[in-house]
Amino acid sequence: MLAFPPSIEPVFKVLQDELAWLTVRWRTYCDLYTKGEKRIDLLNEVAGPTFYVFQEVLGADIQISLSRLTDGARTGKHENLTIEKLHEVALTIGDPSLHDSLTAILLQLRETCKVIRDHRNKRLAHFDYNVAIASPGSALPDVSREMIETSLELLGQYLNILSIHYKDSEIGFDHTLTGPGGADQLVEIMKLGMRYQERQEEDDFDWVDPQRSPWYSA
Repeated sequence: MLAFPPSIEPVFKVLQDELAWLTVRWRTYCDLYTKGEKRIDLLNEVAGPTFYVFQEVLGADIQISLSRLTDGARTGKHENLTIEKLHEVALTIGDPSLHDSLTAILLQLRETCKVIRDHRNKRLAHFDYNVAIASPGSALPDVSREMIETSLELLGQYLNILSIHYKDSEIGFDHTLTGPGGADQLVEIMKLGMRYQERQEEDDFDWVDPQRSPWYSA
């Protein structure tokens, strides 16, 4: 098994961790907002405005994070730790047999992230004048779920080419929060809460019962 070149490994490790954490946030978003109309109805019934804020903030964070990972290798005289920087190092120092496959994935990634990056540059991180005042012809295409899924998949493929080559192991990036602490558990608790609220309409409801919970004063 080959060893990671010293100049590649620290860049690779940071990008691996960033992609793993970004995937967790994306899966959390999907668990809350892409599981069908019934789930959206539940979120709206429990706390519609609050879950709308969560959706907007989390969606913007995911797009900004993807854009940050796919920024150029440098901005002016400052170097960026991005997939482009890793590619630059890999082409200079890495195994030449990997160059074609890495470059092919990077070209796909640039194209897939173009709309996402336009939103970051013109709407999320900056206010482009024409976009902000809705000048004719300035509207940005919508960011689709498929764009984000494909971008995450391509980032994982790129990193795994290096991981398989140098470490003989493939990294699983399909991370999600399951069980305690995950979005699905939150939804289950909300379902129980809605049923408890329905019970309050019944004649035999014990109004003292909620006060018995250790969380009553939270």
